Amino acid sequence: MKEESKYLKDNISDVKIPIINNMENKNGNNKIRYIIIILSSIQIFLSSGIILGWPSLANMIKSENIFKFSREDPAIPSLTEEVYLAKMMNLSLSRQMFSTIFLGFLIDYFGPKFIGICQLITTIGTTLILIPKRDYVTINFFCTGIILQNLCGCIYIPSFIHMSNLFPSNKAMIISTLSTLYGFSSCVFLIMQFLYDYFSIRFNYLIGTLALLQGLFIIFSFMLPSETFEEGDDCDFSLIKGGFYKIKKNIIINNEINDSFMSKLKLLITNTKILINNIFSKLFLFQFMLGVFTLISVNFYLSTISLQIEELSHLPKGELRHNQGYFWSTILTFIAPFGSLIGVYQGYLIDKYGLALSSFVPCILLISCSLLKLIPYIPIQILTFVTYTTSQEAIFGTIYSLIAFNIPSNIICKFSSINLLLQSYPGEYFPNLLVSLFSENKWTFFQINLLLVFPTFIITILFITYLYCREENKIIQNQIYERVDLV
Repeated sequence: MKEESKYLKDNISDVKIPIINNMENKNGNNKIRYIIIILSSIQIFLSSGIILGWPSLANMIKSENIFKFSREDPAIPSLTEEVYLAKMMNLSLSRQMFSTIFLGFLIDYFGPKFIGICQLITTIGTTLILIPKRDYVTINFFCTGIILQNLCGCIYIPSFIHMSNLFPSNKAMIISTLSTLYGFSSCVFLIMQFLYDYFSIRFNYLIGTLALLQGLFIIFSFMLPSETFEEGDDCDFSLIKGGFYKIKKNIIINNEINDSFMSKLKLLITNTKILINNIFSKLFLFQFMLGVFTLISVNFYLSTISLQIEELSHLPKGELRHNQGYFWSTILTFIAPFGSLIGVYQGYLIDKYGLALSSFVPCILLISCSLLKLIPYIPIQILTFVTYTTSQEAIFGTIYSLIAFNIPSNIICKFSSINLLLQSYPGEYFPNLLVSLFSENKWTFFQINLLLVFPTFIITILFITYLYCREENKIIQNQIYERVDLV
């Protein structure tokens, strides 16, 4: 690390960090900064994926009988169909997380503007859902569309961490807000289901409208800056310059930095070393454990929510039992986004009280919902679902804040991409394994949920302990530096 610091000092020898006038910041480009955040928020709302909106989309797929499964009663999906849809959702998620390794590196290289390509992939995926399955065509366009529509979802949040650097004093709040909008994206599919059920609007018309809205935002995406933001930077807007562009207000460079091939190569090697050091660190290990376990728990719950409600209903198999699952899964999808608002509050807590103290909120919520799932009473599942949603958004808000505060901006998407890539396999394998315990081994959902309680306790306690020890070490180091300065 000393050699890396020395190299950076040698190449930026005459960098002076002035004191930024607060009035200049207030009177500068505040409006532009807020506009870019608002537009980014709308974009992530429309295009961040189908994970939390899956129950609504699955209900419409089952009503349309898109996959033509044989049914004893035409109005009631078979168990084979339910399990197939659950596994398709988990497959879509794992492909989404796998893709981030490429997308993250490209975003760090091309800047936020590369989100335009991600937006294009999302729009193509939504459009492919419209193509019906043909017997003589080997490609299943619907499944391919589901995967592509969800492919870039994970990368939107870490890419917009760059935007949070425009608001240094409220950085965690901005990150948590953008992370929470990932949960609010379920409203898109909930609205579609409402229009489908109560106004009998055709499924293809609804999907086509969504594809059109996502396509419109491709224009905005290509107007994003082509450089990643550092903390304290500002931005402005000009059609001549192709939209939003970065203004460096945090540093003044008097001498031009050496831009030779060897200089770039050394910088690449330095950044690679920093990236590798951060990947093989305690920070990576503990946030990975909590993130992947939350992912497994939430995705298993979301992909099987209808079946879990049916089991809790204690009704004999039939239309009434199916209707009960359909009704409650819709109610839960409606409530979920409002529960995820606590993710925004989590950002406020992080900014005010630090990561260690504020991490108690999501961890207690995650433990609570693992216990609430065991209560065999359907209305309690409203509380379970809200708690799951809030804990997920608050946990990922905490994880992204931890990453943003400790990982350099120029490698933050690479770090997040590797993190998500490594989560992709367990994110698909373990939820599908849990689904197989139900469908093949005849386990009840109560037994499966009970299995998840103990690891929930262990992982959350380890994460809180790590954050507490980390902050304690920082306090001790700061005290040592203060004593050295006094000497």
